[in-house]
Amino acid sequence: MCAFQSHELQKALRTRIAALLGQARDGERAFNADLPAAERAAAHIGAEGSDSWIEAQEAISRLEAGRGRTDEAAGELHQMRLAGSGQPTSAADLAALDAAIEDVSAVVERQQQRLNRISRR
Repeated sequence: MCAFQSHELQKALRTRIAALLGQARDGERAFNADLPAAERAAAHIGAEGSDSWIEAQEAISRLEAGRGRTDEAAGELHQMRLAGSGQPTSAADLAALDAAIEDVSAVVERQQQRLNRISRR
């Protein structure tokens, strides 16, 4: 592989990492925006099938949608890491990918903990 191709691949990798971090942050913002309504709805949930139960389910579904964006970004970052393990990649690119995976994984974990807390009500 020539130096130009290597540089272009590194640039494409960094661009994709940045895009996936942006997607994860968008998912986190959506999740955080919907969280208070889901917490309120879950705090006042009634019997299964009641209006308050339906409202809580809808609020939790909105949380799941926001979390889905973050999960997708995390999944793709992990796939990139697996695919890149056999590829000629610079140490800096691997470090950037690993840092992105760590950041997004922390967001996914926080979202899951909050969703679990709400779902237990």
